[in-house]
Amino acid sequence: MREPRLGINTRNGGAGYVSAELHVMLTNFGGANDGVRIQNEGTNKQYWNLYTSNSTGNFEFYKQGIRRATIDPSGTYASVSDRRLKKNIFIAGSGVPGKVMRLQTHR
Repeated sequence: MREPRLGINTRNGGAGYVSAELHVMLTNFGGANDGVRIQNEGTNKQYWNLYTSNSTGNFEFYKQGIRRATIDPSGTYASVSDRRLKKNIFIAGSGVPGKVMRLQTHR
């Protein structure tokens, strides 16, 4: 006997048939507020959304509605580098690139 299976937005047969223990068929709108949401019940209501992009096939991770990372179809993980996600940004003065190049590394 097969294990129980649960489908959400799936059909009884054909394309979209429940083909895993938990099978979730997502909309084609976008991941910021779609997909699967995991949220805590604390006062801050922190949450992540997980979504599979129809256009790229990427698996996308959104934190509070902002994309933070993706895994592309080849399995390559990439975190999103976005100025909105950074703190204490400042413009380095002249001469800094030369100082960086002179840094010594240790093996």
